Amino acid sequence: MGLGEIIELQSIDKVLVRFTGAGKRLLKGVPLVRVTGAEAQGPLVFPRSKQSVPRSPRNRRTIEEYRAAFLDQFPKGFRGADFVERERRYKMEASETLNATLGKRPFQRLMRAADYEEVCRLSLAVVNKTNLIFKNEKMALRDGLATTTTKRRFAVALFDLLHGPADFEQRFTRFANLLVDLDAAKWTVATYFPFLAEPSDHIFVKPSFTRRLADACDVQLNYRPEPNWLTYRCILDLANTLSELLRDLKPRDMVDIQSFIWCVAKDAKAE
Repeated sequence: MGLGEIIELQSIDKVLVRFTGAGKRLLKGVPLVRVTGAEAQGPLVFPRSKQSVPRSPRNRRTIEEYRAAFLDQFPKGFRGADFVERERRYKMEASETLNATLGKRPFQRLMRAADYEEVCRLSLAVVNKTNLIFKNEKMALRDGLATTTTKRRFAVALFDLLHGPADFEQRFTRFANLLVDLDAAKWTVATYFPFLAEPSDHIFVKPSFTRRLADACDVQLNYRPEPNWLTYRCILDLANTLSELLRDLKPRDMVDIQSFIWCVAKDAKAE
């Protein structure tokens, strides 16, 4: 956030600040440092925690800055009740829903009955359990499942993705190729289902946010806008790197790592 001007002192620990280039922010319990001197035109402050983390000279945030930004939001880290309520609980509830309705056994029963309509209905219900996928991307997936043929193809590809015997690289590639045919080839759609099915192994991808963290960690993503295995494998490497860098905060799984990426990168969007 950097330098800002105090607009309103709302209580002993709440202050409304207009930050240069970042707009108004309500700070709660954040220590502030008063800036004085010729450049100060009013009561200018910046959060103390930001002062202690040097900014990168390359016009990008460092992983230390992202970590500090995360702890500003969640002082108790991944194990705090505020993090669990805001970021983790609803994702784990969606994971439970997916595994209850499209886990291997219930999914097998639907496939044996050739009930592809129900597979698609349940899949869209899981998609709608969260706001992780953008509304227009949800609509594109729904529209792509308009015919009997596309519903069957999607059901077969999704079963293969989640429960097939082949290497995950092959399964992911087949599912990504199907999404191209459905005109729904977005990273969010391609990674949503494996993320919820196996959150210890797979991560949900919002490309722009993920790329900011890759930049901070100096991880090469070989990024392409269409879902593909090479990029996804590199994103998994990034997620594992972040798990190691944040190990003292005790992330449980990829849900915590994805939440970290979301929480810190969205605040850097205006930079």
